[in-house]
Amino acid sequence: MKKLIFALIIVLLALNVYAQRCQDVGVKCSECCKNPVSSDNSKICCEEKSCVDRLQTTAIVPLLGNVTFEKLDDEKYVVWYGDSKNVFGKTKFVYAEKLGNKLSYTINNQDYETEISDTSCGFNVLKTTSKKNCIVDRSCDFTLMFVPVDNWLDDQALFENLAKQRADFFQDISLFKEKNFGIIYVPIDYVKKNCDVANIRNDHTGFLTHLKMKNCADSYSDAIGADYDRAVGFSDTFGQGYAFFINKIVFVPRGFDNIDFPSVASHELGHTYWLCDEYSYKEYSRENTEGIVLKCKNKFPDYCKESNDCDGNTPVYREYSQTYLKNVCEGDVKYSVMGPTGGYECGYDKTGGYNAIQ
Repeated sequence: MKKLIFALIIVLLALNVYAQRCQDVGVKCSECCKNPVSSDNSKICCEEKSCVDRLQTTAIVPLLGNVTFEKLDDEKYVVWYGDSKNVFGKTKFVYAEKLGNKLSYTINNQDYETEISDTSCGFNVLKTTSKKNCIVDRSCDFTLMFVPVDNWLDDQALFENLAKQRADFFQDISLFKEKNFGIIYVPIDYVKKNCDVANIRNDHTGFLTHLKMKNCADSYSDAIGADYDRAVGFSDTFGQGYAFFINKIVFVPRGFDNIDFPSVASHELGHTYWLCDEYSYKEYSRENTEGIVLKCKNKFPDYCKESNDCDGNTPVYREYSQTYLKNVCEGDVKYSVMGPTGGYECGYDKTGGYNAIQ
């Protein structure tokens, strides 16, 4: 028993020495992990002699003040801002997209670009600039609003990140690529307090359901004093999207079968410009007869004849050309987004779909 107690004392002493050693080199760790915000980050830096967990650094950003930049394990970046209350230094965060040596992100409808440089065990923030935002100065040629519907569980950052992917895709494959394109993200907190859109998925094809989403979009538009051209009721669920022709708002899920498909928004938005489905001649024909004056502005694929199992028109007018997105533009042949959603859709077609979106 005495030997066992003695062994335990030795172990505890050893652990204490190790902890003391880590604390002693804490200053060096700060040099390795430039301005580490969380104590856990400093401890890991000390023990592993390098930054192997969450890499963080702080800098001053115009209009925001002190901001914390964090690099996650999967190469994603997060920007923390707001009041200093939690372990990461700030209370709010957004995801940032890395393009080359720059991080692009949007906070409070203001676009930012931060230049960074990688180091042996972290990264440094070099310079941050705020880019012109047409929402702020009311100079947008087109404004797309995203309304969080169903249940996003207070994850505003995830909502905005996924919404921006869909907005960027829509802009890049349309005539709006050459114009001032604005994006408005309705805050989840605002929706919870002012809108009745918590169960849209259950009746996403109903006209009154779409009216609820539109009322929410109109309400927020009035609150911030900025109009919108189209709005997306963006759900955190998976399933079918839905749109009424020439309506300003559409219902868009994240994708199908628990697979994220960023192209669904462009498909549903296409319907608001009187583009018809290209995956089924039956659906195309039905939609083409719904309008008294307006008809489908895109043609049904010639190679499909009157098939009800078609991949859509190809080639597209302009393929998506920006940063990589999963489940779009895959395969050797690129199809129209008005065809079926399956990962091969890459733009609007040349038969009239591209020119209709303006």
